[in-house]
Amino acid sequence: MTRRGNSVRPSRNARTTREPDLGYYVIVTDAEATEQLYFEAIRNSLQDDLQDRLVIKVYQSATNDLIRRCLDESSKIPQYSVPCIVFDRDQVQNFDEIIYKADNNNIKVGWSNPCIEVWFEAYFGNMTYYGSSQDCCSGFAKKFSEKTGNVYKKSNPANYGLLCQHGDEDKAISFAENKMKEYRRQCKKPSECISSSTVYELVREIKYREQNNILLTR
Repeated sequence: MTRRGNSVRPSRNARTTREPDLGYYVIVTDAEATEQLYFEAIRNSLQDDLQDRLVIKVYQSATNDLIRRCLDESSKIPQYSVPCIVFDRDQVQNFDEIIYKADNNNIKVGWSNPCIEVWFEAYFGNMTYYGSSQDCCSGFAKKFSEKTGNVYKKSNPANYGLLCQHGDEDKAISFAENKMKEYRRQCKKPSECISSSTVYELVREIKYREQNNILLTR
């Protein structure tokens, strides 16, 4: 009879863990709560059987350190990593410069002008013209309350679920994309594209990979 020896069988989790061949998204944001919670909620919404194949890691960093932190984190698993930064126009003086520098380093950028709430509003079928982050946040908070019956709090981890439940993510992506196409014909730089956002591009790509199991090719 063959002797089994003292080898230890790997745990169930160890046996089922796979390489992140659908993408290892390294998302670095300068926000303390809103953007980080939003993308963490997207990560948590992924199909259970894809959780280890489509990975989303979210980190927080100072605005002027976004690119360096993103490159540092993505270098830890370079064969699969998709480096991304997400930040708002708000009062950032070198907004355009950060975007151009990120592009030159092959970093995906999800920017919002003036703030990410203008993208959230697209879930409800609109992207109102807001001249400042304060106006954008207060205007969206009113719409959020009307649509969901909840008070909008930037630090609420349930925001993404409420947006999807009471809004339409697919239509939001289409709406934001069409508006960005229009702006790109009219504006010379992102800081001029007021009440617009490219966060939809990251969301669309992540959801597409989830729904179609599109392998990451680099």
